[in-house]
Amino acid sequence: MNKTYALTVGIIILIVAGTGLVLAKSKKSAVPNQPAAVSVPAINSRPITIDYTDKGFSPNKLTVKTGQKIIFRNDSSASLWVASGPHPYDNAYPEFNANRSYPPGQDYIFTFARTGVWDFHNHLNESDTGTITVNP
Repeated sequence: MNKTYALTVGIIILIVAGTGLVLAKSKKSAVPNQPAAVSVPAINSRPITIDYTDKGFSPNKLTVKTGQKIIFRNDSSASLWVASGPHPYDNAYPEFNANRSYPPGQDYIFTFARTGVWDFHNHLNESDTGTITVNP
């Protein structure tokens, strides 16, 4: 009787443990609104610089790969506030927006994690614009 009892208890333990694992896996995969992990590879260890002068952005058109770091260097005589298009909404790529102005001599640095064609401008002088194309 001891062998039968032990065997029965062992089978019950296996069934309970197996059911727990199945439920845990299904619960994990059923979590709503769980953001997917985003991996941004370091494509280029050297950042690319876009100079902002009194004449605008230079270069004002650029193509990069995902994970590229861009330095917006303010070499102008006025403040720079980098923002995605379209002005005044700046909502095409909200994470790209600087959300503040940078005085002359300061840099705004951003790493592109999303592919696409992103228009940008100086929020303080919307006629100064540019476009960055981000490829995978």
